[in-house]
Amino acid sequence: MMRRGLLIVIVLLSGVFIFREAILGKIGTFLLVDQPAGKVDIAVTGAITDKVARCYHRGDCKKIYVVVGDFRDTWKALRDFDMEGMVTRQAQAANIKKIDLVIIKPGLAVSASVKFNYFKKLFLKNNIKSAIFYHTYYHTRNYRFYLDRYLAGSGIVTFVQPVDDNYSFERWWENTMLDNLLSEEY
Repeated sequence: MMRRGLLIVIVLLSGVFIFREAILGKIGTFLLVDQPAGKVDIAVTGAITDKVARCYHRGDCKKIYVVVGDFRDTWKALRDFDMEGMVTRQAQAANIKKIDLVIIKPGLAVSASVKFNYFKKLFLKNNIKSAIFYHTYYHTRNYRFYLDRYLAGSGIVTFVQPVDDNYSFERWWENTMLDNLLSEEY
């Protein structure tokens, strides 16, 4: 009986080894959320990228809400950095009208419940019915999870996409940066 159990373990481990690239590739693509959105009321992002600007200029989102980080307590070098000014300059460079830019100030990095309850209250208060969240690709699965959890039953439709299109999960486990980002996130 012991030999049979050992044989089963050896066969299973051999299968995992043989199919490791396919298994790891599926894990990487599962962790990425990239949902087609169409037209939405707003885009929520941490930075104005080309992808966010294209959404705005195509008319797929009416306004852009940018969540600016507050690094004053953690990063000494950034204590005097003007995050709001940087976002405003990014928006100007991308030809985004000032009236269509909403900067959400620090205070959301406390916890997921604080952040996503804030979004829910903000959306309900401003009659926002749909939003696309642009975030770093390795955060997209987390965002989808928390949006589903905290906005459930609110009638607000949300989509999640990577903020940039320069990601690849082909053999991601061989890339130390991707490996570290994904393992720290999950």
